[in-house]
Amino acid sequence: MPRCPDCRAFLRQRKVYVVEAGCWSCSGSMKIAFGGNGNEMLSPEELADPEVQAARKAGARLENRFSRTVGHRYLANVCPHCNQITGSFYLHDYWDLSDGQPGILAAMECPSCGTLVGNELGSDGNRWIERRPEDEPEVSPEAQTITRIDHASDLSKWPATPRPTEAPIEKPKPQVVKVDAPEKKVNRWGKCGSCGAPTSPYVLDADGGFFCFRCSKKAKFVAD
Repeated sequence: MPRCPDCRAFLRQRKVYVVEAGCWSCSGSMKIAFGGNGNEMLSPEELADPEVQAARKAGARLENRFSRTVGHRYLANVCPHCNQITGSFYLHDYWDLSDGQPGILAAMECPSCGTLVGNELGSDGNRWIERRPEDEPEVSPEAQTITRIDHASDLSKWPATPRPTEAPIEKPKPQVVKVDAPEKKVNRWGKCGSCGAPTSPYVLDADGGFFCFRCSKKAKFVAD
């Protein structure tokens, strides 16, 4: 079993399957291509360039088409009769048709770093290789440059971090509260100006009135 050119792990085989099926739109006969790596099914957009070329040689019509279901363009199987695509979401319906097929071995993949390697040598004598950006090896801690500060005197070499400017705090304006005239104290008897009941209220307001409990309202005080 060949090894990965990057991490030297053993490569895993990938197979391309091209099955004969009926178009979902016009029921016409068409060839549908998909892949598999032994663990999961691969849609046409997940196939490597050598696998796409192998599927097209086997009769599958693979084109970059816009899908209203997903809202973008991707590589999909196209019906030669009605020009409709069979989306990747529905490819699992055709997986059982690949039973008994040997499949086409056009590329291998590294299960460790994700690098794809062509199965056959090219015209230049080299194999096709695709390295996936999301699987790039991380930088080792030894390769990272670490700056260490051993003494407090070294802090002068570093620029001071400017403090964020704060907006001036506005002081609240003093509120003017209107105070009614003080109440007048009363130390004599009189009567209510409304009901005539005798009373000796303790205080009177600025208008000379008080609250009469008999009238249950404000009334004018009439002194005796």
